[in-house]
Amino acid sequence: MEDRFKNLRNQAARIVTILVVCIILFSIGLYDFAYAHVEGVRSFVYWRFMFGLPTTVNLMIIAAMWFILESPNIKAKVKNITVMYVMLLVCFVTITVFQRFSASFAMYGIPVLFSAVFVDKKIARMTAANAFFFNFLSYGIGKLYTEPYQCPDAEICFVISTTCIAISCVLSIVLFHAMQDNLAALNAGAANNESLEKKLEKDPMTGLYNHSAFYTHLDRLVKERNDAPLSLAVVDIDNFKRINDTYGHNNGDEVILRLTHIMRERCEDGNNCVCRYGGEEFAVIFPNVKVKQAKEIMDGVLQEFREQRYDWLEGNVTFSCGIFQLSAYRMSSTEFFRVADKMLYQAKHSGKNQCVSG
Repeated sequence: MEDRFKNLRNQAARIVTILVVCIILFSIGLYDFAYAHVEGVRSFVYWRFMFGLPTTVNLMIIAAMWFILESPNIKAKVKNITVMYVMLLVCFVTITVFQRFSASFAMYGIPVLFSAVFVDKKIARMTAANAFFFNFLSYGIGKLYTEPYQCPDAEICFVISTTCIAISCVLSIVLFHAMQDNLAALNAGAANNESLEKKLEKDPMTGLYNHSAFYTHLDRLVKERNDAPLSLAVVDIDNFKRINDTYGHNNGDEVILRLTHIMRERCEDGNNCVCRYGGEEFAVIFPNVKVKQAKEIMDGVLQEFREQRYDWLEGNVTFSCGIFQLSAYRMSSTEFFRVADKMLYQAKHSGKNQCVSG
């Protein structure tokens, strides 16, 4: 969502920058065609005040605005407020200097309308209040000066600009509520998408990360790893097919849920990631854990799991486990898993019911 507001801020900043450039070009053109040939010192003073001052001030405002927007240490809300104040200041400087042009007074409505897009009542109210204040200030400054600076119809322009700001406030309220509804819909959609993505990552029976989520997490951790250890344990329940065929799938599910509970209790600590990537196949990713410590944890899991007793079974159920720590040299997540899987098959071929590390 912040990206959305960042784009709005940058678009507003570009619009203001283009507006200032247009004002500068308008000033130069106006001076060249209307005032360049006016005799006497008056034209020189008029040039310095009417064209030099707004150009300098507006350029300073624009430079300060871009500095704030590009600064990573300034909060997003401060940047939003900065854009609105810059729009108001540019309007104030331009209107105050160009009071002879009655149409310029309508500019104060622009920042009032634009303030609604940030969907922030404080920013909208602040912008409207400051627009009325700057409008009154422009009118007051115009009344202090005589020709050529004074607006010939100052009172009429003040009434027109005040009316424009009032109309802009009404329109901004309508736009504000429309943007608020749109934002609420976007947030609800984003929440639903996030919830759906989380559901798609989880195995429905155990609640553990599923096959695709396992490989996604493993690939990310392998790529992000620097010098920190990263271990992987791959688990396969021994003789599980025989349990399903002999005692039924319901009893097989009970075994899986028992192992899930134990693995969660013993392995889900910190950043460890417990996954069910197949029917009776599980995996645990151990970030920042060396292979020796990972083996101790999995030995504890195995010990508790084979001590479990079932009403429908004489004896116990065990699993085989292969554990491997990511090598120092560059290795892909696929190669990493393949080596851990070899450790698992070594445990299987060595009699099962054990954890083998490499």
